[in-house]
Amino acid sequence: MDKALPPSEHRPKPQKVYIRLSQSNLPGQEETFKGHVTQRPSINVEELAERLHKNGCGCRPETLISNYRLMTNEIYNALERGYNVDFDLGRVEISANGSFNGHFDRFDPKRHHCIPVFRPSPRLRQLAGDIRGEVSELGAVNSPWPVHVSTLSIIQMEQAGQHAPAPIPAGYNDPLWVYGQRLKIMGDLPEVGVYLTCEGTGETCLIPSNKLYINTDSELCFASPLPLTAGEWTLNVCTQYNYRYRLYKKPRMGSITFTVSNDAP
Repeated sequence: MDKALPPSEHRPKPQKVYIRLSQSNLPGQEETFKGHVTQRPSINVEELAERLHKNGCGCRPETLISNYRLMTNEIYNALERGYNVDFDLGRVEISANGSFNGHFDRFDPKRHHCIPVFRPSPRLRQLAGDIRGEVSELGAVNSPWPVHVSTLSIIQMEQAGQHAPAPIPAGYNDPLWVYGQRLKIMGDLPEVGVYLTCEGTGETCLIPSNKLYINTDSELCFASPLPLTAGEWTLNVCTQYNYRYRLYKKPRMGSITFTVSNDAP
């Protein structure tokens, strides 16, 4: 399995997560609360392959996906043939589930079954441990869900044959595009708008709805008031938008972290 990285190796600052609290329903624990991480978008194998290709990998996305599928099938075959599998990201083991009635009890498919168990690598545990959370009602159900920040509109990406946004170059000063769900900026509260933060300096700017070129449920477009310097940036969408157009009394927020690179074309 992958080992944890030493402190000397630089790693990008992980994007923080929003945590929503709910009261415990367990007997005797009525005064405690459980935390639920909200709004973690997923990407699939095709998107991972496209990201690798855009970041300079010499293999075509189709080749990467084909090789990945072959490796995945071989993992299934190895598990069927009696092996546990260590594939760097973690280790897959087969474990027995169910209660046995003493040392001489036999395996009964009605009471017992085997299950896969994933044991994360030290590096994966290290990565998760570095992520910081923020307890906030803004991370509630039906919050805005920004998925991509791009220099191109969806139509331009389709015309260019791109399946995922290209890296954002340092010094870029044309409009930025944000794609996702429930993004529309609506509401009269002063905190409503798009927040752009440079993680390196901590400088933050607010783009209100009247400064947005595009403002829809799935797409936002605006010009950054801050110069886009190389490094990690965070974009927060704060809105009272409800798809039924009955504004939430309290605004809801969704966040995404993106990278501005000196090496981007």
